Amino acid sequence: MKINLKMAVAVAVLTAIAGAASAVTAQMVGGYKTVEVTDQYARAAAEWAVREKGEKTETGIELLSLVKAERQTVQGANYRLCMKINTEDADEPVSFVQAVVYMDLKKNYKLTSWAANSPCAKPAAPASVRPPIVGGFKPVETTDERARAAAEWSVREKGEKTETGIELMSLVKAEQQVVQGMNYRFCMKINTEGEEEPVSFVEAVVYMDLKGAYKLSKWTAASKCGAA
Repeated sequence: MKINLKMAVAVAVLTAIAGAASAVTAQMVGGYKTVEVTDQYARAAAEWAVREKGEKTETGIELLSLVKAERQTVQGANYRLCMKINTEDADEPVSFVQAVVYMDLKKNYKLTSWAANSPCAKPAAPASVRPPIVGGFKPVETTDERARAAAEWSVREKGEKTETGIELMSLVKAEQQVVQGMNYRFCMKINTEGEEEPVSFVEAVVYMDLKGAYKLSKWTAASKCGAA
């Protein structure tokens, strides 16, 4: 009888250990996987996290958008969320945070992480960057629609930065260079308000990215480019 009792106790202990081990194993079944930001459970977890953080810090926090959502299956689920929020009375009210919310099998939530000023919304750096320069500058017509648009933008941009009235009188010469986007190099005749010699020539280089956004990378007074 005593032997049977000891065996029963041993079996119970082993069963408990096996159950605990099984529970631990079930907790870690895989990494995070991306889910749609429209996923109802991800959005519910995000909205709850914002309310919970607001109540704990006694601060008004508004969820502006759910930028990115990931899910990890455990005994329940972990949600890793990148959120754009608005915080009342903050010096910079609009910011990004990365939060991790655990949802158990009964759909109870727990906020396990809240990282303010997170760079989570920034795109990941590419593994390798190809050299952007794939060829030299080649002439294009000064009537080219894209070239003229870039030239006119550069004049407006320079005028705004220097708070000076600058007028594009003529596009004398235009060249383009195919990169990851396009570089435009111009010789322009301009009129600058308030100058002793308002009419002059400048050489400018404008980079246009693949989305059509401009960047003025060079603006140099050039007395000779107009005669070229």
